[in-house]
Amino acid sequence: MTAFFQISKQQIPRVLLGTSPFLGAGQFGSRAPEYFEHFYEHPENMVDLILKAWKIGVRGIQAVAFPRVIEAIENARKQEGIEPVVVGTLVPNEVESGIELLLRVNARVALLHGMETDHLDFEMISGHLSLIRKAGIIPGLAVHRAVPTLRALVESKLDFQMLMVPLNPRGIMIGNLPELLEEIKKFKCPIVAKKILGAGKIPPTESLPWVASQKVAGVALGVASESEAEETLSLALKLLT
Repeated sequence: MTAFFQISKQQIPRVLLGTSPFLGAGQFGSRAPEYFEHFYEHPENMVDLILKAWKIGVRGIQAVAFPRVIEAIENARKQEGIEPVVVGTLVPNEVESGIELLLRVNARVALLHGMETDHLDFEMISGHLSLIRKAGIIPGLAVHRAVPTLRALVESKLDFQMLMVPLNPRGIMIGNLPELLEEIKKFKCPIVAKKILGAGKIPPTESLPWVASQKVAGVALGVASESEAEETLSLALKLLT
């Protein structure tokens, strides 16, 4: 059974399929080129994994707003008639075109990328949040440089309704984990955890129970195979229901 959290009047699944593996993102190190070739160069493999996640019970996707990722979601919808809830992440310097891509898949939330948020240009961030809101999408922020960025956001007057924050029990790609845990307590908006498995360095059985016990509304989990999907997503659904 899929559990949801609410933002405004929208129901967002607590477990989201992440799409960083689809892009061969840099945090995957030596595996990044392999992932890029397998997924980005062969989008049908993205479609297969989206459909596998849906079969397991995952009803949401955290989609980076690249054309091929959006097309894969569209193709999965057409093939099986599924309607996943999309939480999008906008690419820096491509915010307006990214919003247009997310509208194609009826995204409920659009997050500014961590690279933009971490820059802490509040005038630019505010302008981009306004563009998201005008498009009829709930605006949010992703962060990478977690502790200093969150400290700055607490003092800001920015109008965002969701945060996506790196969180795992070993502090990989986080910095000072105890400080991060204190910072996230200061926010009233829903927080979705990412980088939970430390780019594959932490077993799901270690990280997911710990993350599920923290102050998070949901998790975004990237997986690179159907077997990983079975293990990781099934456990996440069990813990976050």
